[in-house]
Amino acid sequence: MSYCDDFIISDAQKELIARVHRADTLGEFIFDVHGHTNDGWSLASVFDGTSEGLHWEMEQLGVSGLAVSAICSISGVDFEWANNALMADIQKQGNKIHAYVGIDIMHGKTLVADVENYLNNGFKGGKIYTRWGIPYNDPAYYDVFELLNARKLPCLAHCWGEPNVSNLAKAAVMFPDINFIAAHTGSADLDVYLDKAARHDNFYIDTAISGGPRGLIEKVVSRIGSEKLCFGSDAALFSMAQQVSRVIAARISDDDRRNILGLNAKNLFY
Repeated sequence: MSYCDDFIISDAQKELIARVHRADTLGEFIFDVHGHTNDGWSLASVFDGTSEGLHWEMEQLGVSGLAVSAICSISGVDFEWANNALMADIQKQGNKIHAYVGIDIMHGKTLVADVENYLNNGFKGGKIYTRWGIPYNDPAYYDVFELLNARKLPCLAHCWGEPNVSNLAKAAVMFPDINFIAAHTGSADLDVYLDKAARHDNFYIDTAISGGPRGLIEKVVSRIGSEKLCFGSDAALFSMAQQVSRVIAARISDDDRRNILGLNAKNLFY
């Protein structure tokens, strides 16, 4: 799948890509809104998904911040153990990762109290997932969203086109002080992602997608500008270096590149 026919990459962009592969820092403010700690579940990747491994990759690329959730916390494997492990990670000396509370909507009666506890202990937002097939605008989410809304915290949502994106946009209308981030732009139904991001002030989209269709980032910028698209890598499931190279190689302006790489996220997390 391709979104453009122009295959030309400038010499300047080639040099930036070469710097990634040489592990030279890029000298830009880069913030990754979509990462995971690899807490031992079967989605273990070839990359080191420990807190130490993620920090190492951030250092090689000059990434200033990375927002992560623990995989097992959102998947129905072990909500408490996984979130507790992530809480221990963010309390380590020199930590640069931001923690999303992994919200397992089937956790039970203590979900709201548990989420509030994590928010009181350094977590900077929430991560929701389609594991149980419950729509993001379902009342089951309302009490948790109220917590995030009251604190004006971001919420990253796994999306794969319709109906996930449209349901998330409905939640964005109901909870205007949450900045929602719809993950995996271009995975399916690109027009829906772009429409909702353009329509709602508190609705953002991210770049995390394994396929990396040619011209996808250019298509987004040409349609809705660069202010709603955030860099997300899905590390450690994917390579952060490969994912950041997609933004660097995109045929967009330097100002647009900087917005996507980190400035948009800076408005959400700082």
